[in-house]
Amino acid sequence: MDKSTHRVEVVPVVLEPHPNADTLSIVKVYGYSCVVRTEEWKDRKIGAYIPPDSVCPDTPEYAFLEVLPGTSAKRIRTIRLRGVLSMGLLMPAPEGSKVGDNVAEIMGITHWEPELEMAGGQATGGPSGIYCPKYDIDTIRRYDLFVPGEPVYVTEKIHGECMRVTFHDGRIQVGSRDEWKKQHNDIIEKDENGEVHIVGQEEELSEWWSIVTPEMEALCRANPSAILFGEAYGKNKGFKYGEKAGIRFVAFDILKGTEWFNPANFIATCDEFHVPRVPELAIDMPFNFAKIEEMSNGPSILAARYGGDHVREGVVVKPMEERVNLEIGRVVLKLVGNDYYGDKQKRKEDKQKRKEALKNEPRCDRITLSDLDEHCRAVIVKVFPNS
Repeated sequence: MDKSTHRVEVVPVVLEPHPNADTLSIVKVYGYSCVVRTEEWKDRKIGAYIPPDSVCPDTPEYAFLEVLPGTSAKRIRTIRLRGVLSMGLLMPAPEGSKVGDNVAEIMGITHWEPELEMAGGQATGGPSGIYCPKYDIDTIRRYDLFVPGEPVYVTEKIHGECMRVTFHDGRIQVGSRDEWKKQHNDIIEKDENGEVHIVGQEEELSEWWSIVTPEMEALCRANPSAILFGEAYGKNKGFKYGEKAGIRFVAFDILKGTEWFNPANFIATCDEFHVPRVPELAIDMPFNFAKIEEMSNGPSILAARYGGDHVREGVVVKPMEERVNLEIGRVVLKLVGNDYYGDKQKRKEDKQKRKEALKNEPRCDRITLSDLDEHCRAVIVKVFPNS
C-alpha cells in the first residue's frame, strides 16, 4: 500500500472560517489544516490534497510555488498564512475522480526525497530465507490509531539514511533501506574494447560496512537472523547532528522472524550490547496527540549531544505492546515537526532576531592603541616601533 505521504488523495472539502482573514478559509484533511481562498472553493465539494514534501511539476497551475534549487521541480512546504499553519496544498480534483482516489500519477506529483549522501556502495545479494522488509512508516496525522491514554514510546526521528544489519548464514550482512551492500567494493576496469572487467577488490571497507561497530556485530551474532534497523547519520546536508568527520549509527528497531521487539525488549537488547539508540522523549507515556505534536518540534536532542544545533525532524510513536492494524499493518507512526517542514514566517523572524543580536555585539574591527591597556601598548610599540 502506498504511504499516505506519497499519495495525492481526493478528499471532501468543508470550509471553516479563517480567524484572521475574511477571504480565506480552512479545510481540515485528516490531521492537517490547509488554508485556501474562500472564493475559489466555495462551490467545490471535493479537492486533491497534496501533502507536504510532495514535488509538483513545473506547469502553469503551480507557477506560484518556489522552484527547488538546481531543478525545475516545486516542493510543497508548510507555511503560515495570516497566522494559521497551512500544511500542504489543495488543488481541484481531476475530472471523473472520486473521494479516496489516489491521483498523484494523473497530476504528475511525486514525493520529495532528500539528496542521499551515502547512495554509493555496490549492491549484493541479501540474506535468504528471512523476512526483511523495507522500513517505511506512515504519518499519525493520516491514521488515528492510538487510543487516548494508551502507553506509548516516543523517540526522535533522525534525518539520515536507513540501515540494516543482520547475522545470517554464518556471516554479518549489511544493507541500506533498498539494497544489501558488498563488504568491499569491486575494482572495475575497461579493456581496449570497452568491455568491463572486475580486476580486484578495494582494501578498505565500503562506506556502509565501515559504520558497523563491534557492539553492533555482537548484538547481531547473539540474535542470529534478527535484523537491527537504525539510522546512519552525519552526512546529510543541514543535518550533521554535530558529526564533523565520519558517520554514526543509532538503532531504532529490531525484527526477528516476523515479530518486532517491543520497546522494553528493544531498549534492553541495545543496552546489553551498548548499541546507541535514537533519543527517547517518552517511555510508557499515556498517548496525548497535543503532547506528541509539541514533542515533534524543537531542537534535536541527538545533535545537542555532539555539539550540533538544528531542528528536530519529528518523532516516531509506537505502542508499548506491539500490535497490528488491518489497514496499515504494524502500528508505528511518525509525526514530522512543523519546524522541520520550514515555517517561513518563523524562520524569517529568527533570522531577523539573529541580525538584531549581531548589531548589539561589540565590534573589534577597528582597534587602535588607545583601546589597549598600558602593558599591551608597550609590547606592540616595542615590536612595531613605527606603529
